[in-house]
Order: sequence, then structure tokens, then C-alpha cells
Amino acid sequence: MVRKIIEPLRGETLKERLRHLMFGIDMEGTRFTLALAACLWSVMLLWSGDTFDRPTYNVMASIANELTWAMLFGLQGICAFYSLLAEKKNRFLFNFDAVLGCLLWSGSCIAMLMSVYPPPAAISAEIAAAFASWWVLVRFSVDVKDGGNAD
Repeated sequence: MVRKIIEPLRGETLKERLRHLMFGIDMEGTRFTLALAACLWSVMLLWSGDTFDRPTYNVMASIANELTWAMLFGLQGICAFYSLLAEKKNRFLFNFDAVLGCLLWSGSCIAMLMSVYPPPAAISAEIAAAFASWWVLVRFSVDVKDGGNAD
């Protein structure tokens, strides 16, 4: 019983599976999730009330106000959705989305981590999004090769 559970995790199988997960699949699912998360961040920041009055957002508030962050996250989400849904792929939009996503997700995570100690457990998803955004930046060309027609 235990052998059947552990067998798929043997060295070669695990290495091949990780290689496939990292380099063999397209990034559309990741990009869709990041686009949705960016739009949700935008909506939450536009919600009435002062989100940035909370200590977790002190550093973010010193960089820009809530409206600016909301507009940037909204822009990134809209660009990401557009680049996913458009029939014709646009290399500039891929680059813009990837760079803006990295800046927003990394910047907001670093700012929140600098604002309070110990770090809030609730930002673990944002940290994962920051790593995912960097991975999208590194691998964005996967979406335009093999069938994509980027200009």
C-alpha cells in the first residue's frame, strides 16, 4: 500500500514531472488566475472605506494612495484578460502585462512584509502570486510560440 503511494515520487519520475510542470505546459491557467486576482485587488481597494489605514498597508500607502494601486491592479488585470482572450496575440501586451504584474505583485508583497512583523499569514497567496508573476515574465513566450501569432 505505502509502496504504491511512494512509487510515483521516485527520483526520475518526480524530476520528469517537475520539468513538465515548469516547462512543458502553457501559462494560460496561471495568467488567468493572476488576472482574476489583480481585478479582485482592484475592486477591494475601490471598496468604500480606508483599507490603507490598516498597519499591513503602511508602506504601500507611503508609495501611492489606494486609488492609484486600485487603478494599476485593474489595468494589469484588464491587460491580462485581454491578452488571454484576444484571438491575435500581441507581444507588447504580453510584455506589459508580465512586467506590470511583477512590479505590482512583488511590490505589494514586499511592502506588506515590511509593514508588520510577524508577517500576516493571509498574504501567503499574494506571495505565491508574486512568484507566479515572475514565472510568467520568464516564460511568457510559451504562449506565443506553437500556434500563437504574436506581432
